[in-house]
Amino acid sequence: MKTKSPVSVVTIEQFQFGPTGKDVADNNTTHSLNIKDCSPPAYSPVPMPDNLQREEVRLQTFDCWPHNFISPQKLARTGFYFIGPNNDNVKCYFCKVEIGCWEQGDDEVTEHMRWSQNCPLLRRRETNNVPIDDGELDLLLPPLTYDVCGPCGVVDVRHGSYAESSFTLPPLLDTPTSPTLKHPDHPEYAIEAARFRSFEDWPKTMKQKPQDLSDAGFFYTQKGDRVKCFSCGGGLRDWDEYDVPWEQHALWFSKCEYLKLIKGQSYIDSILEKKRLQDECESNASDDEENRPIESLLEKCNSSFESASTSGSDAESGIGHDDGPSEKKVCDSKLCKICYSCEYNTCFLPCGHVVACAKCASSVTKCPMCRKPFDGIMRVYFS
Repeated sequence: MKTKSPVSVVTIEQFQFGPTGKDVADNNTTHSLNIKDCSPPAYSPVPMPDNLQREEVRLQTFDCWPHNFISPQKLARTGFYFIGPNNDNVKCYFCKVEIGCWEQGDDEVTEHMRWSQNCPLLRRRETNNVPIDDGELDLLLPPLTYDVCGPCGVVDVRHGSYAESSFTLPPLLDTPTSPTLKHPDHPEYAIEAARFRSFEDWPKTMKQKPQDLSDAGFFYTQKGDRVKCFSCGGGLRDWDEYDVPWEQHALWFSKCEYLKLIKGQSYIDSILEKKRLQDECESNASDDEENRPIESLLEKCNSSFESASTSGSDAESGIGHDDGPSEKKVCDSKLCKICYSCEYNTCFLPCGHVVACAKCASSVTKCPMCRKPFDGIMRVYFS
């Protein structure tokens, strides 16, 4: 197969060169340049439907597809729609890459990954894709144990995850002292997207939203309002209106490895202290104490609550901050080499490699860099 380049990178539309060398607009002419030795004929773009997030709609655009060796079904399933009609260019609805000049022996998924390795659909991230069959796309994507570091080794990726590429950093620790890592009770839900999908039938009246619950490590058990943590296996139910998923996780399952990795020990301590003060105040308020006005007691309790709440906020914004998107753009060299969206902030032990964010680190069973099983994961902070 000849070297192929995405058409979107090298296409110049609706311009011709006039006799003076200036660019002259011409609505009737389209010139396409492609690194590969092929020149698609000129064409007028065909109006596209508005609902291309639906696989069945994307498939309908392939009515005039010119090749029998490239499957329209596979193209549509992996996000492509046909631009046509006078060439073989297709465009992914989700990552916007365009690919054309298909040859015998080309593979639809391989070419897609070659030119858009971070496509959210291929990386199994949450999208608005509406498939014809939920399971068909997974059959086309790379297997769950996928070589992410070249031909020399394999990284075992837990069920539902997808990873690619990593780079080398010098080992940071020679004699790590981190405790051993407890592997998840439900590894099939180690990826947040898999947990989020489990909430499809979550009661609409619940104040706790699927995004917040899945972010806190929970998946839906399909029974009432019962959820479980993929990591520690702890279950919660009978949610009150103002219950916060992360706080309830810390309150009931403070030893959870995922909780400690994402939020930090200081956040957990602040939640436990807040609960202790609340219980103490409620207990004191119920006692019939003489010579102690109830107003004074309540004032003290409220002051304690405010102090604990402030401590919790400080912990969450500092050492216990979770992996939400940063307000400032993360330098590409510091991006997690699994999701390419968050900054890497964990160290695999004992190898000392720093290549993944906390959420992605909890989704693999071997270090993506050296391909060796790890004994623990340590959160790291950069000045």
